[in-house]
Amino acid sequence: MLDHAAALRPPIPVEIADWGAFGRGGVVYLAPTATRALAGLQGEVTMQLGGNPAFGAYWSPWAWTPHVTLATSVPPELLGPVAAACDALAWPIRGRIEAIALVEYPDRREHVVCRLSGDAR
Repeated sequence: MLDHAAALRPPIPVEIADWGAFGRGGVVYLAPTATRALAGLQGEVTMQLGGNPAFGAYWSPWAWTPHVTLATSVPPELLGPVAAACDALAWPIRGRIEAIALVEYPDRREHVVCRLSGDAR
């Protein structure tokens, strides 16, 4: 599944210009700037997974939030110091996505990792 999506696209440049937190779950993340390439990769992965309900509604193209998880289960009393640390980062952070993975949470077990290659174009 994911190997086909990875083979369709070369590595994707990303720029992370902000951070955020999801709801009350204490999840803090870095937020990459949304680009067509990033949305295209997410759309291809979603299509390859076949809309499997096991992945939840957050995967749908209209509900997805691109992010890099920094921490989970951050207690409310630590969100202030975490916010200050994130605000102090040297923005923007530039990099590139070179692989995609299917990771099981909360165990963080990697089931598959596929390098982006663009070979199938």
